Amino acid sequence: VAHNPGGAKWLADKLSREPKTGLRRAVWSSLMDKSLSEIVAPLCDCFDVWYVGGLPTPRSASSQTLQAILAKQGIDGVQVFDSVNQAFSAAQE
Repeated sequence: VAHNPGGAKWLADKLSREPKTGLRRAVWSSLMDKSLSEIVAPLCDCFDVWYVGGLPTPRSASSQTLQAILAKQGIDGVQVFDSVNQAFSAAQE
């Protein structure tokens, strides 16, 4: 739901107003030409676990790239998958 830095800021604000019950999970994939660090920055403290996976397009950021972006932001609760569909399935379990 957050396709750019503005959307990520909106989502972080929205989540900060919601009562937190249980774990918050993020499923993330993105195109490589997006501002990945700027998208993640406002969401750093919003989720307990991140599930990352690539998209079925050559423009997709790899799972490893997404994990590296999260690591640079100090996020280490990351599970890595080949595809965003696999990441979503794992998050649902």
